[in-house]
Amino acid sequence: MSKDLIYIIGDSFFQEHKNNWLERCFSKLNYDIVNLANGGESFWKQFDNLECLSEDKNFSNIKYCIVGWSDPCRPYIKGGSVNDSSIDFEYRRAVAILRYVNKILYSKYSHIKFINYFCFPYLPTFPAPKWGEQESYFTFDNQITCFPSMYDLTYKIYGEACQGKDNHLSGNQHEEMSNILYSTIVSQQRSGIVDLKKVTYEK
Repeated sequence: MSKDLIYIIGDSFFQEHKNNWLERCFSKLNYDIVNLANGGESFWKQFDNLECLSEDKNFSNIKYCIVGWSDPCRPYIKGGSVNDSSIDFEYRRAVAILRYVNKILYSKYSHIKFINYFCFPYLPTFPAPKWGEQESYFTFDNQITCFPSMYDLTYKIYGEACQGKDNHLSGNQHEEMSNILYSTIVSQQRSGIVDLKKVTYEK
């Protein structure tokens, strides 16, 4: 495979479905797509996928990597809320990993542009580097960070009605997410924040 590639890493918000937000975007671009996302996978699976990326035979051809960071506590919670903040240590460990990814791992993969999403809003429980401030979302220095979280765009607003939908998104949300991602890629945005709040607007 010699064509330029886009890799996708994440959970059910990012897994393959016919005519979903990712497919709609990529149908307008000239890249081959490799989707490693699977429903129910946790933050640690996404980190494993990233760490192994350099061992991939197509590594040098990857131009973009879309990462959906899931909740770090998913492997441990049975029958309860995914966002169980009582497992505080695991969240703190995840933030340390994000700092490593931000400063070291992404720098090693300098030919790839990473577009980062958060699947669940677990990071606001952590103090920001400055006293007394709260860090709403982890922001990557030289890559793209999208917010709010996918959960905030779906389940928080529409509840369990999202469960049976492809990637938990309505038809209009698929279209809006696709348009935002497409604009981010074709504009060659190199870093900064991408605002997803318009995805919740009804038409």
